[in-house]
Amino acid sequence: MPWKKIAKFYLDDVTNCYRSYTKEEIAKLLSVADPRDRCIILLMASSGIRVGAIQTLKVKSIKRLDNGIGLMTVIC
Repeated sequence: MPWKKIAKFYLDDVTNCYRSYTKEEIAKLLSVADPRDRCIILLMASSGIRVGAIQTLKVKSIKRLDNGIGLMTVIC
């Protein structure tokens, strides 16, 4: 890979205040959530899916692969 060319597109510093939730923050959310919301929280935390994309998910969006692994397709 041409890493020197790719490195030219890196941002110097993050210019916003957005960050990922910590494990402790996720645990707090899960402790007060009902089963449906727990699924949503875990899906968002593990995949990085945005809130707006959750309502577009359908059962056919998930395909089961070998060894219990699944593939989820999200179209926004």
